[in-house]
Amino acid sequence: MSVTPFIIAVFVLVFVAFVLTFRIGLNPEEATQRSFGHRSRNLLYIYGIVTLILLIALSVYLYNL
Repeated sequence: MSVTPFIIAVFVLVFVAFVLTFRIGLNPEEATQRSFGHRSRNLLYIYGIVTLILLIALSVYLYNL
């Protein structure tokens, strides 16, 4: 089994995480003012989910070796 699909998945997920980070962090015109803690918690959720998906993909890849 090739490692290429796993590497592509890593790049796609990292790109999605960066886009979501910029959407949360660089949106000056919000209807509600969010505190630093609220923004940080949102970013932690995003990177936590990306990390969990990568761990699942890695475990599936290693299981199929």
